[in-house]
Amino acid sequence: PTLFRKVTGRGAPATSCPSRYVRYIYNRIILENSMIRASAVQALAEFGLRLPELRQSVLNLLERILLDTDDEVRDRATFYVQLIRDEEGLPAADLLADLPITPEELEASLLDYQGTACDHPFDLDTAISMAISERPARAALEKRDQERDHFAPLAGTSSALESQVAAVPEFAQYGKVFKSCPPWRLTEDTVEYTVSCVKHIFAQHVVFEFIVCNTVSEQELEDVTVTMEAVDDGDTDLLEILVPDVAVDVKLLKYDQPASCFVSFSREAGDFPLGTFLTTLKFTAFNLDSAGVREDEEGDEDEYPIDDIEILTADYTVKASIGNFQEAWEAHAENESVEIFALSSAKNLQDAVNEILKILCLQPVDGSEEVPAKKSKHILYATGVWVTGALVLARARMRLNNQTRAVDLELCIRSPDESIIDLVASAM
Repeated sequence: PTLFRKVTGRGAPATSCPSRYVRYIYNRIILENSMIRASAVQALAEFGLRLPELRQSVLNLLERILLDTDDEVRDRATFYVQLIRDEEGLPAADLLADLPITPEELEASLLDYQGTACDHPFDLDTAISMAISERPARAALEKRDQERDHFAPLAGTSSALESQVAAVPEFAQYGKVFKSCPPWRLTEDTVEYTVSCVKHIFAQHVVFEFIVCNTVSEQELEDVTVTMEAVDDGDTDLLEILVPDVAVDVKLLKYDQPASCFVSFSREAGDFPLGTFLTTLKFTAFNLDSAGVREDEEGDEDEYPIDDIEILTADYTVKASIGNFQEAWEAHAENESVEIFALSSAKNLQDAVNEILKILCLQPVDGSEEVPAKKSKHILYATGVWVTGALVLARARMRLNNQTRAVDLELCIRSPDESIIDLVASAM
């Protein structure tokens, strides 16, 4: 959407015949999804602000959008209609220029200003300068906390997560939970409705648990669900392998009281589908007055886009230790798969080890997860158990490549189950 706005809203007004692009952009508002429509509104408004001869035509089109079904689209249309009507407003160049700082940085500067006893007005130039100077420190903190934030134990330990899904009557016939993956955040913490997802893996089912929290104190939600649409990767149809089974919604979601809705899929015992789902939070919202009473009984049906969720190879594996790795390794020499990779994202051998263990979800053996200092070569050994109960054994030989600045990796996977070794090896 941002690229769409920059190319059309900023490039097209400078062409020899900008009016021909106005209808094209307006068609996007009629035909596209809400995210594209919102961006198209802003692009259309730029024509009216930059080109006085098109101002009235653009204004007429924007007025038609004031009753759009999406809040963001309506808000943008209302803002720009008022802006174009106000001939004494700020110059268009100031209004259309991109801020050199992010909205989050601007918000933080405003909050800091409000929290101090200042006798002078807020100065945007000073806020921009301070935000830019603080970026290196913030980037270092974000890098350090990134994995902790994404895999924070939002609902307790793995065993607690397993107990929660096992208590849902609709999943009683699924049997024992093989694995409950760590919660993954699908929204930022500062949005109106926060969502995280826990994937529960059963012998022949996958259950997605969406933990939803309503942070709007003036609202309560009913019939809260998450819809899932498989992304077509051109190779396999995910929904031909994962068949939709059961959906369990949240009947009533009150302010600051997290609750879980579920979507489950069934799969054949020998199928281990991988892929991506587009997800959307849907609900009926009821506005509350100051006494906590609903202002109307019909409510407004709404939907809220959230991040995609993936099914990964690691979801079908749990870490496990065995008594004698070398003995087990030799015992399954006839069933092995070897793949060669170049890990460009790894800056050193220790980064490569950490990345391999994270992607494969395996338990390191005999301290091989620690790379001795000043080494240019290393071997990692690791073990785990597949969802079928089959043992997974891994040997990762790696070396630093001074020419490509990457880590060259030879990954060998062995298992008594020949059908899974290629799938595990290709996970990297």
